[in-house]
Amino acid sequence: MTTARISIKLNMFLLLALFFLFAAPWVQAAPQIARAAETAEVSAASGSRATAEDELRDIKRPMDYEFVKTANRRQWLFASAALLLALMYLFLRPKKAGEDFRPALAPPVPPEKTALEALCALEASVLIKEGAYKRFYMELSHIIRVYTGDYLKFNCVDLYNDEILAEMKKRGVAARHAASFDAITSECDLVKFAKFMPDASDAEAALRSAFDFVRITSGADFK
Repeated sequence: MTTARISIKLNMFLLLALFFLFAAPWVQAAPQIARAAETAEVSAASGSRATAEDELRDIKRPMDYEFVKTANRRQWLFASAALLLALMYLFLRPKKAGEDFRPALAPPVPPEKTALEALCALEASVLIKEGAYKRFYMELSHIIRVYTGDYLKFNCVDLYNDEILAEMKKRGVAARHAASFDAITSECDLVKFAKFMPDASDAEAALRSAFDFVRITSGADFK
């Protein structure tokens, strides 16, 4: 059991203990008040004369009941105050070093890891074997654009190549890396829009270029 869980359980135990400690007196006084009221009602209804024993019995005055009611309200007030203080202590107390009840966030996945996994999945697909070159090049272009945008922190998917290359220049990307990006995505655009008909060797070469581009640029930080 972690320290955080132990601390939560101790705080909840303290909360319940304080509540019942202050609430117990008015819980015990409630039956006594009810019995006293019932006795008074029965005596009034009977209208019988008081015996010697009745005269000697201590009869509570109305002031006594008012005192009990006042004490009852005080117990409610004390119980509510104890509950409020316990909640304030639980939620507003300063946390100790290393104490955090929130779950730890998973570290972000590096863009190169996501891109290499996507390229491996594309390589394992049957798109090249089936001759689905247009779909193959569309997915290849999307992988390279998403990787570049995620790494350089700007949108590459919805921009034209000249716009992307201009943004790369602003961000100090090495010319050789910009040229590699342009070569890969331009070939993909030829297949997608210019109806260029590649063969299996062209597609495999483009895939190898994409693998090299991701490995080299991530290792050199696009510099």
